[in-house]
Amino acid sequence: MKRNAKDGGFSSPHRKLQDRRLSADLWDAGRPLPPLSPDEYAMLKESIRRYGVRVPIVVDQAGKVIDGWYREKACRELGKCCPREVRYFDTDAERLQVAISLNSTRRHLNRQQRRELIATYLKCDPRINDSHLGEIIGVSKNTVATMRGELEATI
Repeated sequence: MKRNAKDGGFSSPHRKLQDRRLSADLWDAGRPLPPLSPDEYAMLKESIRRYGVRVPIVVDQAGKVIDGWYREKACRELGKCCPREVRYFDTDAERLQVAISLNSTRRHLNRQQRRELIATYLKCDPRINDSHLGEIIGVSKNTVATMRGELEATI
């Protein structure tokens, strides 16, 4: 990044995205990942009924679920205990990174769903490196760069 004397800050090729942060309501309003289909949810619920929760849900320091919304819902419906792991986060970007990285390995996301995740993350943390975000989501750095360009063009 280069020093920008005009505003005393740093200029960035991603400056246009910097003002489009996600609100703190991201975790209240919904989940950053696409919903499970009814069949996927039924299979998850049946697995929890038979074997219990194998992977604890992840909550932040305020108790908001970062990973495991459906496991928690299924446990409530089944009257089962749902183990929790509390993690401490400083930013929404950290929460989002954990949610995406944990789910990318478990969920079978299609191309459009991955692109939507890229857009969501870039709005939250526009300074992230394309290669790093690609690793988190499971796409190439070129895919991230393309999405970044599309987002910047709409701003």
